[in-house]
Amino acid sequence: MNRLLSWWHRIPRRVRVTALTIVTLAVLGYMVFLGGRSMLADPNWDTLWLSVIGAALLTFVAYKATKK
Repeated sequence: MNRLLSWWHRIPRRVRVTALTIVTLAVLGYMVFLGGRSMLADPNWDTLWLSVIGAALLTFVAYKATKK
C-alpha cells in the first residue's frame, strides 16, 4: 500500500493540501448547485432541513477530525 501512494507523498505538502481543498470545494459546490436546482424545481422543506442538518453534522465531524 505504501508503494501505491509513494507518488502522492513525493508531491509537496502545500500542493497536496491545495489540490484536496480545490477538489473538495468543487464537489461541495456541485452538490449545492444540484440541490438548489432540485429545490427550485420541487420544493420539499423536510428534505431541505434534513440536508442542512446533515451538512452541519458532516462539517462538525470533518472539523473535529482535522483539528490538531
